[in-house]
Amino acid sequence: EMEKFTTKDGMEIEIKSVVRGSIPAANAKDAFKWLEDNGNAGLIKRTFAIEFGKDDDKWADKFERDLKQRKKPLNVKRKKAVNAQTLQAFVRVQLEEGVAIPMDTFGVYRQRFSKVTLKT
Repeated sequence: EMEKFTTKDGMEIEIKSVVRGSIPAANAKDAFKWLEDNGNAGLIKRTFAIEFGKDDDKWADKFERDLKQRKKPLNVKRKKAVNAQTLQAFVRVQLEEGVAIPMDTFGVYRQRFSKVTLKT
């Protein structure tokens, strides 16, 4: 039950706990739906990744100048995600405020760790 103590030789050991979370790929659909249904859709970011081959520098430059006039099919990948630090802060605040969140859906767990400092 101790959170902090100092040894005879001056080492200070502090036990801390932090809430962690990450949305497992298998739970992403449910996690995004829960966020949207509960007024937190703004946490979800949507990104598009467009891949150009190593010999496509000229085409990439053209695309960059004029996206709307593309003449070549593109390999576009769309992704929805929540930034890891944003998710952890969100989960921590929700738990502090007593909001019931689906812990498994958001991969929430409490991590305990020790911080050791040598006092001289």
